[in-house]
Amino acid sequence: MDPAGLYREVVIAHNRAPRHFGVLARATHAGRGANPACGDELCVQLHVEGGRVVDLGFSGEGCAVAIAAASMLGDALGGAATGHVGRVREAFARLLEAGAPDPLLGELAALSGLRAHPARHRCAWLAFEAVEDALASPPTGAGT
Repeated sequence: MDPAGLYREVVIAHNRAPRHFGVLARATHAGRGANPACGDELCVQLHVEGGRVVDLGFSGEGCAVAIAAASMLGDALGGAATGHVGRVREAFARLLEAGAPDPLLGELAALSGLRAHPARHRCAWLAFEAVEDALASPPTGAGT
């Protein structure tokens, strides 16, 4: 299979059976990301403990790219320090701008094909926006 086909399959798999989909029972932070232009909206819940993202859950409606990106971001952040979010974000920006893959991205690298489709970048950034909103919000007290 050609690399583009393999990447496409990863995105399709994450869209059809997204990991981390659902509301976390022990969320300590919650945030939203929305794209009014297309109607996509994601809600992200994080369980942060000791400065680490213990778990991530998300819900909402979105296109295949938005749902797959949220699913893959959950994998990339699981167990990572909250400061790791910024490093993953920077690596993802380099991927979309220059096609530069980075091991930090994990399966998020499968979204490299979006480089040729700038109008879809916002879809992929939606999950990052929601995670950053969650981390900027005050803790809910649950799970702490």
